[in-house]
Amino acid sequence: MAPLLWSWFPIGPVGIRTLFLFASALTVIILRISQYHVGTRASTSAISGALPNLITIQALEAWVAYTISSALFGLVFLWSASANSKLNWISTMSGDRGRLNERPVFLSFYLLVAATFQAIMHIICDTDRITIDVNKARNSPVTNGGATSTTPLTVLLTKLPGVVANAVMRAIGVYALAVTLYSTIFRGAAWSWAMAFFRPFNNLPKSNMLPVDWPCLGLEYLMGHPPLYAILSHTEGEDEFVFDDYQEGFQAQQAAPKPGLRMVLTACRRASQDGFGYVWVDTCVVDKSSSAELSEAINSMFRWY
Repeated sequence: MAPLLWSWFPIGPVGIRTLFLFASALTVIILRISQYHVGTRASTSAISGALPNLITIQALEAWVAYTISSALFGLVFLWSASANSKLNWISTMSGDRGRLNERPVFLSFYLLVAATFQAIMHIICDTDRITIDVNKARNSPVTNGGATSTTPLTVLLTKLPGVVANAVMRAIGVYALAVTLYSTIFRGAAWSWAMAFFRPFNNLPKSNMLPVDWPCLGLEYLMGHPPLYAILSHTEGEDEFVFDDYQEGFQAQQAAPKPGLRMVLTACRRASQDGFGYVWVDTCVVDKSSSAELSEAINSMFRWY
């Protein structure tokens, strides 16, 4: 009885996800129908004919449609992802405040790049072209009674391998392009925009500092085996700082009433010289048992996890 009722009244998370997926596909279908035209936009070649059309209202419509479609699909994908996929926007640990997860940030950037790429290819390949070939009926094979022997199923099976190969090539190309652009140009901007959006709704750091990069990938291991020094984070209740910020204001910080601050700064400068260039976890991974004064400074200034 329940499946029958759900088929007529699809109310619930599954029905909402289905509606979003349908809207994602419907957006592209509406775009295709609205931009159908007879003949080709190209003059001498597809690219030379498409370049002027990339700055037209039709190109903007294509980009908006593909962006909306990608956004709807991305929402459903993130909503449907399991907890093991680690695709939550905000990740938390016991006793820790929330941190923005970079995985959905990159996924959003990837979907935006994919939408832009699809919009450009939509114009360059002149996807909405309708070709009317008057010679097609004369040259096509016929059967008894004059009916053509080319059925829609035959056309589908003929074009399916090319469609699949083209989709795979585009997916690989878009992923490579997104990774390159994100890691070289847009990572900082994407992270800052995401932090600005989620900070009013979550207890996130005030700094827009990027997460750890390749030199610090061993931090999860180091947290269980703390070395003598590693990474400095923010003082309690204040913004987070990078090492350069502390070094520039070192003279002013010396007069701070916090005990052991100079030892902490020295340890963190040593960490900076050894290649630790990013701040990520809310702690200064220092062997607190090496000095009672240093231990007091860390306990009073930093959050230990």
